Amino acid sequence: RGCSQVTSLVADTGARKDQRNSDADSAVTLSADGTYLISRGSERMELWRSDLVRTLEYGRVDAKVNPNKQPRTGCTLLDAASSANRVSVLERCPGEASNRLTVMNPAPKDAQEPEEYGSSILLDSEGARLLAVAGEKTAVYLPAANGTASRITIFDGTGNPIVDYPIEGAVTEGARTHADKASITWWTGSQTVNLRLSDLAPTWIVNGTSGPGSMVAGQMLIPVPGGIAAVSPSDGAVQRMIAVDRGETTTPIVLASAGETILEQRGDTLFALR
Repeated sequence: RGCSQVTSLVADTGARKDQRNSDADSAVTLSADGTYLISRGSERMELWRSDLVRTLEYGRVDAKVNPNKQPRTGCTLLDAASSANRVSVLERCPGEASNRLTVMNPAPKDAQEPEEYGSSILLDSEGARLLAVAGEKTAVYLPAANGTASRITIFDGTGNPIVDYPIEGAVTEGARTHADKASITWWTGSQTVNLRLSDLAPTWIVNGTSGPGSMVAGQMLIPVPGGIAAVSPSDGAVQRMIAVDRGETTTPIVLASAGETILEQRGDTLFALR
């Protein structure tokens, strides 16, 4: 861990644009919500604007210039997601019996002093996944435990649970969420679940899929074995199938688009389809 450099690129030319140097863990995960970028390691997280100006640091702080500004120390950051209004973190802190959900301002007055809207321990949350944040709401997958079925729980802007939605079927280690301005979908490892943008409620499920979906030209495209399913964004009904020969690929597949080109990420390899 230590000082790391991040550079943004102009999409159509590849030219370098903004850059910054930041303290970071040895491995980080980058994600974006359309307003903020998250750089999350196991001990430290930063949020940046699109110009890479930092709006928040959370977790480990080695430079003790302004001590005692972090609400907790020594926590392991398990997952994080953000919107223009909230950033939520799933973490495990020393001395606590279960995972903790913390909901914060993504751009507090002082970037070095997190502003919490709420933080609480989620009982029986071993294996929980933070799926998405939309507006002020947060969706968390909670596996079955102590007689309670697997479910997606929606939390309000202060981190209080407001509604549960039961979810059937196993969730694999490689499960992942794809979010953009048009849609949020969660792939469980075998199913693609659509989460409504307004309140994160699951509205439909497509079984037997190979990854989350992506909106392209008004249709939801979902990778499936042997091709891509074009489904209705309103109800998930399959409207047509596009055959794709992926050979022996068994890795999860993430879709995106660039103009008329469909992009498929299969493991560490990116494929362009036209």
